[in-house]
Amino acid sequence: MLEKLAGRTREQRLFREGYATDLLYFLTAPLIRAAAKGVILVPAAILILLQLTTPEEMRPGLYHGYGMLSRQPHWLQALQTYLLVDFLGYWNHRLFHTGRWWLFYAVHHSSQEVDWLASARVHPVNDLVNLLVQASPVLLLGYNPPITLSNAPVLTLYAIALHMNVNWHSGPLRFWIASPVFHRWHHSAAHEARNKNFAGCLHTCAKSG
Repeated sequence: MLEKLAGRTREQRLFREGYATDLLYFLTAPLIRAAAKGVILVPAAILILLQLTTPEEMRPGLYHGYGMLSRQPHWLQALQTYLLVDFLGYWNHRLFHTGRWWLFYAVHHSSQEVDWLASARVHPVNDLVNLLVQASPVLLLGYNPPITLSNAPVLTLYAIALHMNVNWHSGPLRFWIASPVFHRWHHSAAHEARNKNFAGCLHTCAKSG
C-alpha cells in the first residue's frame, strides 16, 4: 500500500517476475526463523552456567542480564544494543558477500525486480548466522534479554522498508541513515555498484562501502 500511495520509483506489475518465489519465502520465513532461534540456546546455555556458578544468595529472582551494563537505564541499554546489533549486522553483511558465504547470500540477490516482498528471499543459513552473530555477543555482554531481543522485529521491519519500491531517502541525513534509494544501489546489477552500501540502518562506514 505504501508503495502504491507514495509512488513507485520503477513501474512494475504487482505480480512481477519472481513474485511467487518471494511470496513463498515470505510465508515460510517465520517457520524457518523459529527453527533458527535454536542457536540462541548457545549463549543461553553459557548464561545458565554463569547463574549456576553464582552463590545462591547473589542470584536474582528473574534474569534481567548481569554486570554493569544490565544496571543501566533501559533506554540506554536499548540505544547501545541497537547500535551494536546494527554494527555487527553491517560486518556480517560484508562477510556474506565474500568467498563461499556468497553461495548462501546470492539467494537474496537473485530477485530480478526488487520491492518490499523481495526482502523475504533469504537463505536459512543466512538467517541462522545473522541471529547467532548479532544476538549472542549482546546477550553475553550482560544486556537485558527482552531489550536485546526487541531488536529483531524493529530491524526486520526496517529491512522490509529498505527494499520498498519508493524514491525515499533520508534527506540531510542520507549520509548516515540507510534508505530505499541507498539500498537499491546495493541490489543494482551495475558493475560499479558491486559490493557497495552494506549498511542496514546506520551507514557510518559509507566511505568504505
